Amino acid sequence: MENSLISVIVPVYNVEPYLRRCLDSIISQTYRNIEIILIDDGSTDGCPQICDEYRERDARIAVFHTGNHGLSAARNLGIDHARGEWIMFVDSDDWTEPDYCRLPYEAAVEHDADLVIFSIILEGSTEESQKQDNNISGVLSAREAVVNGRPAAWNKFYHRSLFNVVRYPEGRLFEDIATTHRIIYQAKKIIFLNERLYHYRIRKDSLSHKKDKRFYRELYRAYLQRYEDLLSYGFPREKMEQKMLSESLHFLLRMEPGDDPLLARADAIVSAYTGETDCLGSLEQDTLKVWRMDKQLFHFYYRIRGWKIDDAHEEEIAHLNP
Repeated sequence: MENSLISVIVPVYNVEPYLRRCLDSIISQTYRNIEIILIDDGSTDGCPQICDEYRERDARIAVFHTGNHGLSAARNLGIDHARGEWIMFVDSDDWTEPDYCRLPYEAAVEHDADLVIFSIILEGSTEESQKQDNNISGVLSAREAVVNGRPAAWNKFYHRSLFNVVRYPEGRLFEDIATTHRIIYQAKKIIFLNERLYHYRIRKDSLSHKKDKRFYRELYRAYLQRYEDLLSYGFPREKMEQKMLSESLHFLLRMEPGDDPLLARADAIVSAYTGETDCLGSLEQDTLKVWRMDKQLFHFYYRIRGWKIDDAHEEEIAHLNP
């Protein structure tokens, strides 16, 4: 049952030590009717040569060499060139199981679904790598899919029509957090397949560990957009306000005071919050109290606490959990 072409889009940027394993896992798929679209996003290492080498080895591979425009632009370019009825994404430092394409395709056909979400394996964390996603399967509502499906591009099997309206925001980081829920709400029928088909590699040198002011601004902006969208989709206001409070506190902790519209937005969210605080951890609750007492003391306080609150938040950033 291989009637439909599946387009597997792989953005590539400076991942030479990992790229061959990634590509080997894709060309070895048990579902053979695939095209593999490699977008070399201005790599400065050996990735361009590896991409061309694999194109010579396998006629199903197409390679596009571009300047460094970022992950969103690479994914969008891949979508533009995709010929398949179905679309999947693989990050070029990760790898896939042999049935990564076949099992979601069969689930989509069996259930007449236009979106299939599946479980993953987190590689590089001894505790988390043994955990599957939530023990669910079958048909999900859009809300259930947002809550249980991770805001990531790479653990999903999309009908190409889902990208007729929604594309990834170019020039931004954390494009998945800002976009995936919108794609989910385009879907007519969603299936969760409780099979671990994708290996997500946790790397200390990856984007999620390169933290500067732009990193934190982009992360906060993506989360704000996500929670505001979810409010418009009918998610509980109290829950979303609690999420926004937590993200706003972390953003304020990570940034220096200054004339920044996002800082002003975070300030307003924290200052206006009047709901319950038991949703916060004990360190976050302490920090909120300091913020309300004295904002200057707040910015001194987080330094003497040694970034403990920020450390507690790392897991969510690294794994792009909802």
